[in-house]
Amino acid sequence: MAIYHNSFQIIGRSSGRSATAAAAYRAGEKIVDERTGEIHDYARKKGVDYKEIFLPENCGDWAKDRAQLWNVTELAEKRKDAQLAREQTIAIPIELTPEQGRQLVREYAQSNFVDKGMIADICIHGESTHNPHAHIMLSMREAQAEGLGQKVRDWNSKEQLEAWRENWADCCNRALEISGASVTIDHRSYAEQGIDKIPTIHQGPAATEIHRKGQESYIVHINTLIADNNRELLSAQKELQEINALLAEIQDRIPEEKQQEHGDDGAAVQSELAEAERVQVGVERMRAQAREWRLAQEEKERQERERKALEQQKAKEQAEKARQQPSCGPSMGR
Repeated sequence: MAIYHNSFQIIGRSSGRSATAAAAYRAGEKIVDERTGEIHDYARKKGVDYKEIFLPENCGDWAKDRAQLWNVTELAEKRKDAQLAREQTIAIPIELTPEQGRQLVREYAQSNFVDKGMIADICIHGESTHNPHAHIMLSMREAQAEGLGQKVRDWNSKEQLEAWRENWADCCNRALEISGASVTIDHRSYAEQGIDKIPTIHQGPAATEIHRKGQESYIVHINTLIADNNRELLSAQKELQEINALLAEIQDRIPEEKQQEHGDDGAAVQSELAEAERVQVGVERMRAQAREWRLAQEEKERQERERKALEQQKAKEQAEKARQQPSCGPSMGR
């Protein structure tokens, strides 16, 4: 079944990351960072099924070279906390063939990013698995014939981000319709769609592989609990709908004055009302539990992000300290 997953992140130096390392890993290539001298070698990485760089009309062919593209990006930024690139990760509907999925991603990237002046570096992973997905690394500066120009602040707006999210859903649904699939996806949250359902967590290839090997995966375990909760919630909602329909039928059949005259019928109505209230309370309790679980999960994710950021900061400080320390090796004399 097609799912909607579409996440954006900024690749920046403040979190200890580099555009050259990210591009090398996504593409499964070896890239030398000209600014730092670091070698990012992921040439043995498996699972990269397709990769291609798309350029705006005014951009020179220099950016077709992945190493040159992201080295120029790195060298264009001087700040320690510079934002280097924007990355989008999107789940490709499994109902599409690999070629259909590639065409979908190409068309989406062209119309949403490249036509607006961005360089799009596309890498597709996992086409032979149940988790086909694409990474799109985007330039944050305008592409030019001989390099990169100024940063475009409009590309960072929340409105633009929401438009990209909606456009991905629209592109997917068109591709699914053309392929003959009977499913659709929606970029809106369950709450925005008016659906009483807890969203699952995107598992990603690592968690999926761990689960496939029969090992314990925290994310897969949580998603299993969410699925069980959603089934129970759906069952309770259906039961409540049936009771409400029955109540409406009884109340239409027995006017208020008749209920007062016939105690048995009135007692039956009250019994149905009590049952409906019991189910409603149960549904509300499940909703409250779902909200509490989601808040707890978000807190755990926040703490994990803070822990990783702290570790990265410590690593950077230690590396900086090591670079600043003078060599203390013994001098060689005659």
